[in-house]
Amino acid sequence: MIRKIRYTDINTHPIIVDDCPINIRVFQSGYKMGKSYADVFDDCSHCQYCAKVERGIKMLGDVPVETNYLNVHCKG
Repeated sequence: MIRKIRYTDINTHPIIVDDCPINIRVFQSGYKMGKSYADVFDDCSHCQYCAKVERGIKMLGDVPVETNYLNVHCKG
């Protein structure tokens, strides 16, 4: 299942993905209270269900360069 990455202020908050299949983190307040999420750097890179973290590609002259994170592909 492909999960879209949601960006917050990258300097003060993590890059997160909603609906983590293993419920590693849960929103404690707000309109998403009780729903699961994961920090892409801390949680997805070590997760057994993470198949791939997809990044965008931009051309810098003739060289393809990876840019921001786009999607997380989960097996669960």
